[in-house]
Amino acid sequence: MRASSREALSPLSVIIPSLNEGKQVETMVRNIRDTVDLGNYEIIVVNSGGTDLSSVSNLPHVSVYETEREGAPQARNFGARKARGKTLLFADAHAEFGKGWGPKILSSCEKVNGILTPCITMMGDEDSRGCGFIWKNIQMEIDWLPDLKPQIHEVPFACACCMAMKKKAFDDIGGFDSGTRFWGSEDSELSMRAWLMGYQVMCDPSIRVGHGFREEHPYHIAWFDEVYNKVRFAFSHFSERRLENFLRGNAAVPTFLDVLLEVQKSNVLQRRRKLFKTRTRSDDWFFEKFAMKGWS
Repeated sequence: MRASSREALSPLSVIIPSLNEGKQVETMVRNIRDTVDLGNYEIIVVNSGGTDLSSVSNLPHVSVYETEREGAPQARNFGARKARGKTLLFADAHAEFGKGWGPKILSSCEKVNGILTPCITMMGDEDSRGCGFIWKNIQMEIDWLPDLKPQIHEVPFACACCMAMKKKAFDDIGGFDSGTRFWGSEDSELSMRAWLMGYQVMCDPSIRVGHGFREEHPYHIAWFDEVYNKVRFAFSHFSERRLENFLRGNAAVPTFLDVLLEVQKSNVLQRRRKLFKTRTRSDDWFFEKFAMKGWS
């Protein structure tokens, strides 16, 4: 680890997981420093390989941690454990912030009991805007929600490309699921778990953050792991009826039977029992609230 000196407590910790992100990490760190408009904050970069970050590791407010390659959920959890901020902001290593976003994020997080997402734009295209997302089918494929409401409002899911919450809420909810493999569905899982535990997931459309959507990742993501994460999600949160419908609806997905057997070998059944005991809302409540069709 190489880290700059930090004050004992910061109002805001920005946590950035990085793997093979190249020059974009330095561009983003400098963008954050130029636009945050806070005197006391910290940037934590969790670098899992492929990128030399010596150019930013000694900058004020910046800490770089070199870790083994595990996955995005594990890197975000690692950064949260190192964070000294009262508010955590998780962001992909290819995002772009506008001037003065820091005080706005802190102010909005004071109004939200749970997760806050800004309006996500396609980097370089302010007309392409999404305010959280919803599932469009039983395969958990997503549709971005349009930017139609001027005020802070509820959304079913927040994208981990940029989401913020109080550290206490993050810890109480339990952080990202460390059983999620490498990448995929960790943001929707955390969002749904927050709702079921009595927290909120809200979007503030007045805050806009650009995201670099890419045609392919700078690292390999196995199809098996993507499906695994969705099946683990379903076992963690769905009623028996909904879980059965999900399994039947995905039975034709390639490798699905192998994935199902692998998930059942994990701790998912113990996790399911624990989550069902601690949640204050049912998955029926969630799907009815957000009127998601095909999930009965």
